[in-house]
Amino acid sequence: TALQVAIAGVCMYLFGRALRLRAPAALFGAVVYMFSGFLIVSVVFTMFLAAVPWLPLLLAVIEVIVRKQEEKGVRSFRPIPYTAVGAAVIGLVVLAGHPELIYYTMLTAGAYSFVRLIAAYVHIRKTHAGADRRAPLLRTVKLGGWLLTMAVLGVGLGAVQLIPLVELLPLNFREGSASLAEVLGWAWPVRHVLTFALPNVFGSPSHHQWFDIWTRTWTPATVNALGEPIHTIFWGIKNYVEGGNYLGLATWLLAAIAIVEAARLLGKRRLENGEWRLGDSRTSALSSSQPISNLQSPISTLPTFFFAGLAIISLLFAFGTPLYAILFYGLPGWNQLHSPFRWVFPFTLSMATLGALGLNVLLGWMERGRGGDANLQSPISNLPISQSPSRLISQSLAALLAFAGLAALLLVLASIVAPGPFVAFGQRIVDGSDLARMAFADGRMFWSYQAANVAHFGLVALLVGMIVFWMLKGKGERARKGEGETPISNLQSPISQSLNRLIALSLIAVTVLDLFLAHGQFNPASDPKLSPWTEQGTPSVVKFINEREGLDAPRPAPLAPDWRFTTFNAPGKKTFNANVG
Repeated sequence: TALQVAIAGVCMYLFGRALRLRAPAALFGAVVYMFSGFLIVSVVFTMFLAAVPWLPLLLAVIEVIVRKQEEKGVRSFRPIPYTAVGAAVIGLVVLAGHPELIYYTMLTAGAYSFVRLIAAYVHIRKTHAGADRRAPLLRTVKLGGWLLTMAVLGVGLGAVQLIPLVELLPLNFREGSASLAEVLGWAWPVRHVLTFALPNVFGSPSHHQWFDIWTRTWTPATVNALGEPIHTIFWGIKNYVEGGNYLGLATWLLAAIAIVEAARLLGKRRLENGEWRLGDSRTSALSSSQPISNLQSPISTLPTFFFAGLAIISLLFAFGTPLYAILFYGLPGWNQLHSPFRWVFPFTLSMATLGALGLNVLLGWMERGRGGDANLQSPISNLPISQSPSRLISQSLAALLAFAGLAALLLVLASIVAPGPFVAFGQRIVDGSDLARMAFADGRMFWSYQAANVAHFGLVALLVGMIVFWMLKGKGERARKGEGETPISNLQSPISQSLNRLIALSLIAVTVLDLFLAHGQFNPASDPKLSPWTEQGTPSVVKFINEREGLDAPRPAPLAPDWRFTTFNAPGKKTFNANVG
């Protein structure tokens, strides 16, 4: 489990570097992806952990292949090593054995490949205007052929898993078992939007006690308002694993900053179509002090809009809008996938990437607009960098988040000083909700539990807002000569002594704390001594089987013969529904 989560982080970091993001920005994306609510609560599904980590690496391979062709122009390029790596990644996803995740992986990679091929064609055509007019199109088509070959080879590597799966699809009990309306009913409810900011607002099955803010003691959950015994606090419509989606407050703020900056650039129309550099003569004014690749804005525009669009589409599917009918009726086998909420997978990837892009923008602004250059004219607009519209909007968003956090903390403090109105509010919620009555004993328990959630939001929002606002207004450290980003982004360690990186690392640390507070203790931990792989932890039934089979009873369980639990169906019957128990 820990290894798979770490692989997810490494793959996301590599994707960030493939996008030419600064090391701290790529590290932020990696932290958000590997510790996201979706991935952590999915630990219970081993197939998820085996498949989810690899998508960022696949996108990184696609990005590198396309960019190298852009650099070579109309010259021939055979990305054989990269194709082999990409095929191996796809093969690992297929071998994980989860058809739904294979679908999400291939759809996302296919869409990204399509967009990047279009951008590559425009770039090659513009930079080689004097060449044969058919050459850019021919080169792009051949590059698309390499990417298609990579996909075919990857599926072939996983054929030993995929072919039997395809053969069983017609016998799947899900075939024709649910209508579109029923499937949409299993999507996220509208109220689930609250979990983007308050991940445990509807409780958690791992919460067995609540903190009484007035007596300052931990109280076990023992009985609900109906007088029934309870052991956990949860009143959500969707179960916690299917609803896990928390990404941290910093991710949302940084994603907004990335989108605002990209929108400003698109509106100014100062970029040369398809080229990842500024198309403005004023760029040369900065080139003496830092490489053009340090000018973060143009390098993030295409990924920013792609992943913003993917995030929006994913949410529309996850919340069960009518748009889901396109998938249900349009894609083969999709009517057997009864889980619109699993679009949280590409949504998580998109938001982690947008957060990394946003932090990269902040670091770029700090390097260009501080250390005496606060009045330096932006190469994109006629305003000083410190007064650019996107920067002013970003400052407003950071200040708004900080004030929201402060207000939340003051609200909790007020409830401690004057509990009456808050207990009454909690009682109204308990009385008006059947689900709340099954999870809470009374209004006092409800508000005390929610006060901890509000305090979590307030503390993190205040810290994130203050750090980002300070990054926008405070004095950062310009990239020293010789420490600028190279065309493939700098290869400096994210653990750098520069002020800019230390500030970025503090934001990353707050995000790790935020994600840990949300679901860091969701999965249970057991004493290693209880493991059945040890003699001490060998269950009694295993010891009995060992003795019956003539094995050395005191020896540990791994020496027992291999065995498998399975079921058999009569000819013509559908496969056994594993969910019946």
